[in-house]
Amino acid sequence: MYKLARTDKTPVTLRALIPQRQVGKIIGTHGQRHQKIESGYQVKMYFHDVGDRYGRLCSIGGSPYNVACAWRDVLELIFDYVTIESYFVYIAFLIPGELAAHLQLIPSSLGDGGCILHEISDKSKCRIVIEPKPLPNTSEHIMRVSVNTMTAHCYKMFETAVTGIAQQFRIHRYKALSPHNIYFTPGCFTRPIEESDQDDEDYICRSSTTSPLWSNTR
Repeated sequence: MYKLARTDKTPVTLRALIPQRQVGKIIGTHGQRHQKIESGYQVKMYFHDVGDRYGRLCSIGGSPYNVACAWRDVLELIFDYVTIESYFVYIAFLIPGELAAHLQLIPSSLGDGGCILHEISDKSKCRIVIEPKPLPNTSEHIMRVSVNTMTAHCYKMFETAVTGIAQQFRIHRYKALSPHNIYFTPGCFTRPIEESDQDDEDYICRSSTTSPLWSNTR
């Protein structure tokens, strides 16, 4: 079971891919919004110099709770124009395959046969979907954390989900920072493809819940 400990100062970094056209909303005029997020939550936010067809890589580092609050603000800035109730808005986080597979093996404390990510999803009421295939030439998968509308309540739901995920990155940092991980960088899909010895069946969600973490949809 994860714990939402606001006093936990152990740093963690969550990386995500931001649509290119939305980056300016986060940075703001002369970097004002970027700086406000950093100073307001005592985090460090970095944008990769260039983007590619997947988007612009953004990293936010700090305590799990503060990182979650920062990503909540990013979500609000990106989707400030969305008002349609059925439109799911999300952040496309990156998670190493080794960590994702490991988290599937940690049982939920809810007794529903699911894993820890299902527990986070259930408690936050957010949808968490991990793409079954890693990004080209990496071992990282896209993990979408989404809510169905932008309200104050949904912001809080998203914050809760991302805090729980950040806690898992911190607790299992030996998986998150494994030397076997091949991290995504913009343009890496142009490198020669490296064959993986990991069978696809290893990335099938073992949970008995009706909402699979691993999705074949994009």
